[in-house]
Amino acid sequence: MITEKIATFVTNQNYKTLPQHVIEMTKRCILDYIGNTIAGSQTKVGKMVSEYINNSANLGSSTAIGIGKRLIEKAAFANSVMSRTLDLDDGHRFSMGHPGTVIISTALSIGESNNMNGKEIITAIVIGYDIYIRLGRAINPSSLKDRGLDATCTCGTLAAAAVADKLYGLNKKEIINSLGIAGSQPGGLYECLTNDSMPKILFPGWAVFIGINSSYLAKKGFTGPGTIIEGDKGFCQAVSQDYYLNRITKDIGNTFFINSVYFKKYACMRGLHAGIDALIILKSKYLLHKGNVEKIVVRTSSFVKQYDNYKPSTLVAAQASMPFCLSVALLKGKVTLNDMLDGLKDSNVYDLARKVYLKLDLSIERYTENNPSEWATAELDVYLKNKSLYSQRISIPKGEPEFPYTNEELIDKFNSLTMNLPKQRKEYIVNMINKFELLDSIRPLLSHLEKISI
Repeated sequence: MITEKIATFVTNQNYKTLPQHVIEMTKRCILDYIGNTIAGSQTKVGKMVSEYINNSANLGSSTAIGIGKRLIEKAAFANSVMSRTLDLDDGHRFSMGHPGTVIISTALSIGESNNMNGKEIITAIVIGYDIYIRLGRAINPSSLKDRGLDATCTCGTLAAAAVADKLYGLNKKEIINSLGIAGSQPGGLYECLTNDSMPKILFPGWAVFIGINSSYLAKKGFTGPGTIIEGDKGFCQAVSQDYYLNRITKDIGNTFFINSVYFKKYACMRGLHAGIDALIILKSKYLLHKGNVEKIVVRTSSFVKQYDNYKPSTLVAAQASMPFCLSVALLKGKVTLNDMLDGLKDSNVYDLARKVYLKLDLSIERYTENNPSEWATAELDVYLKNKSLYSQRISIPKGEPEFPYTNEELIDKFNSLTMNLPKQRKEYIVNMINKFELLDSIRPLLSHLEKISI
């Protein structure tokens, strides 16, 4: 049984058998996550989350970054939402979601409260990423394209439960029950993108909340279906029209999928990054600007074409709008959170967005069907007012394993996300993460994140 095999993997996996490159990648993910969460804590959403979790008189021993100590599940909820707010958190293009925001939030909150060491946390994080991505690869692209479900919530719920199970030391039977409880409650409906509303950034919060509490309940004796993943009325059939069970447990414990995650440069959804990369290349090469561009035609697949909102009114909606993001990229040469927020108040961005045309290209549609790992493929045709035409095609954006960011580039990203923190404090955080596996306790690191004044 698949659920049982996953429980066995969670039970048996230990730090000593992890390859060094997996350990190093885990630390890269932690660094990227913490930078995103620090920056997210200072946003409007971060303030809203702070007010939400401060509505409880129950303080705890886990750090909600920039807020203070709270109960484990409250801290994990807050951190996961704040790390997701900028839409700069890591992801996985095959599972089509964002594992780090769920998994690292869960691991750090539990690990700090229980005074765990770096090796224990790394092991749990690797397990969480592996389960998340294996499930995501099994149910996608159908789950997102056909059912409108975000793997960050669906797969994240089970992955968070597995992380909690490992750190709490549940036995195999209890883990099966925990997975059964968590897998009975997937969510993450993408209908929220149709009206500029905000549930998308809450998806990881519900995933960690359900996952952690599923582990609690299983430890107390609550039971769950032992075939929750593969059953005829289980997880996979519920969230996907076309799923592949063999992808879930193949080579489990030997191949670790954390090494296949991507890191992001632009503060918007991943499906737009290939198009933005293409435009920024053309902008740099041909000195494109608002004044000389007549129109931009984006030829792409039906999946990317759907993100054609020309008048987004919220940050979440703007982050899922190709015309808006391309407009920001042409005007600014980059797509940071501040660029996006400024763009929502800038008529020039909306005026330029109206010059962007998304077009279904049947040749690209067929290409992405035959090459599903390149699902975000986009080819831009930029027409200038002087009748010149420049084109650029990108299938795999920067930050993927094929075109990775260096450690130095990730540190630069961290520094940009925390630019107003004192240099000494930033260096301390980076150094602690660089030696994360040597930490006897993760509490000193988290104590430096409890209060953030930017």
